[in-house]
Amino acid sequence: MNLLSPEGRKRQARIAKLEALKKRDRVRVLVSNAFFFLFRDGTVISIHQGDRSFGNPIYTRLRHADTVLRRDPDASLLLQSMLDLIVDQTLQVIEKYGDKINESETKVLLKPNMEVVRSLHILSADLTLRKRTMQPLKSLIYGLRRFDTERTIAACTVAGQPAPAQGYMSPKTKVYLVSLQCALSLSLSCSRSLAEGRGRLCRRTLGTI
Repeated sequence: MNLLSPEGRKRQARIAKLEALKKRDRVRVLVSNAFFFLFRDGTVISIHQGDRSFGNPIYTRLRHADTVLRRDPDASLLLQSMLDLIVDQTLQVIEKYGDKINESETKVLLKPNMEVVRSLHILSADLTLRKRTMQPLKSLIYGLRRFDTERTIAACTVAGQPAPAQGYMSPKTKVYLVSLQCALSLSLSCSRSLAEGRGRLCRRTLGTI
């Protein structure tokens, strides 16, 4: 049963038509939710959409006795490893956008036309959306590294419990979180560079045709 008003249905139809027009030029990105819970006793619970393959790299490392995850009984390292998987996927997404823009650059050099401009505008809008998606993840990782102890103390104070000497993140985990933060900064920097390159290609195309 459609409960939308006539105006709402028209808006929905316009959006559907727009999405259909954009589909050909887009990088297909599968977006899903992931939730991670780290408890004081070392229990880690992960809930994520999709199939079990999301955690395959971690399952492989846990099966080998000589990996850091097996040698060091640190639950926060396991949490960091799952965040690392997400960061790796953001890098792969940005690389795909780079490939698409490189294809557009080849078309601009060989035969510039308005079709290329349309494709570049679609990629630009999608890149802006991806940057907005990555920024909260960067803030999350920074907060875990920088404010873990302070937040733990504040939560224990509110609950009327004795404040612990440290938070949930071990010193080793905080070191690894720095590398994740750097990787996300690189992704954001690359996305900005791609956006600038997209602008140059649009101007070159419009100045040629």
